Amino acid sequence: MAYAGNDGRTSQYIDVAATDGSGKLERLAASDFLIPNDWSADGRFLVFMNIQNGASELDILDLSNHSQTAYATGTEAQFSPDGKWIAFSGQKAISGEDAEVYVGRFPGPGRRIQISNHGGAQPRWSADGKELFYMTNDKKLMAVAMDMSHGEPVAGVPHVLFQTRIIAARTVVFQYAVSRDGKRFLINSTPSTGAAPLTVLMK
Repeated sequence: MAYAGNDGRTSQYIDVAATDGSGKLERLAASDFLIPNDWSADGRFLVFMNIQNGASELDILDLSNHSQTAYATGTEAQFSPDGKWIAFSGQKAISGEDAEVYVGRFPGPGRRIQISNHGGAQPRWSADGKELFYMTNDKKLMAVAMDMSHGEPVAGVPHVLFQTRIIAARTVVFQYAVSRDGKRFLINSTPSTGAAPLTVLMK
């Protein structure tokens, strides 16, 4: 498990720890503002956001040799299930336009493929890699079929799954998760109007 911490002064760090509590903490990176995003399926690579001077760069840590390399300018990155691609939210070349969802080859090089059309963030792969989900600026959950059989992803036409009440469509951290069958979604949402209050019973 990787997580970000703060030393109480100005810098942040990313540590990794065994989920069973064994072993010692290992420090992987330190900088001004770090946000871990995703592990590769084999546990070798960690993609994280390295935010400095208001801009976010996606960096890759290779735990096999403890090297750190820059990947792209962007946020909210996730490895594809086969580890050959990274989906992320990035700005268009034209300054001031909405961020869009892209897919880039990993480890690269190669062009990045635009997936969303009118703004998008928080891309998430389905477990089989055949769909990509993302949030629009008006909080709609979108789905895009991904054909990965041609050596390069071919994206279908994005379509709306449903309107959400997600806390924020763009927060530079993921606010939803996808079930392994791609049919259910756990979304950090604002309460609906008139929702009953939460009651906690304690013995």
